[in-house]
Amino acid sequence: KDMYEGRGGRGIPDMPSPMHLAQVDCVACHIVEERPGAGTGQGAHGKTFKASEEACIKCHGKKYAGLTGDWKKELDMAVEAIAPRIKDARDMLSQVPADAPNFARLKHLYDAAQYNYDFVRFSTGIHNIYYSAKLLEDMNKSLNSFYIELKKTPPELPKASLLDGTFCATLCHAKLSVRMPEEVKYKERAMPHSLHIEMVGPCGSCHVIGRHKDISLKADLSICKTCHEGGM
Repeated sequence: KDMYEGRGGRGIPDMPSPMHLAQVDCVACHIVEERPGAGTGQGAHGKTFKASEEACIKCHGKKYAGLTGDWKKELDMAVEAIAPRIKDARDMLSQVPADAPNFARLKHLYDAAQYNYDFVRFSTGIHNIYYSAKLLEDMNKSLNSFYIELKKTPPELPKASLLDGTFCATLCHAKLSVRMPEEVKYKERAMPHSLHIEMVGPCGSCHVIGRHKDISLKADLSICKTCHEGGM
């Protein structure tokens, strides 16, 4: 429930699922009824309703077929990719004396990462894929700060769209044929968008990605200044 409503994680603002904002209840997606074999013996049986992509197709059309399956795959990849960093950080923290000057800082960073890691896993993160992505992103930042504090090199992070800022393009845009703007602007100068993607990197390199359809440039535009200041 908290995942769907976009609350309860650490380090990021609330981010309700678009479905929750549209007042879509659980039973809109959980439409496949299952009956367990055992009951009370008095004719009463519990019911479980599983989610089905047929509910997606019913409301959004056939182009949404397979979308939630793709989301789950990408989410599982991201969780699996970051797991070694969580374990490594836990092992290193256990070696830091409790009276060390930076112990409280290290424990805070690790606890935040571990909490969000468990939250995404146990709440079935595809209930709110945007919130899950932001939690995973913040988790990775916490772990990077943890390693910096210890002056250690983190384990190599495998490619995962929910960790490297490409999840919008991977999860939805390619599947639903969403077209990117052909041009971007910096100080009123129009430039090709595709060239920036090739040269700078994934979406998160330039954009702060928030809730559904909430995408903005980084506030200080520092990524733009590295190339476009000084008359370039």
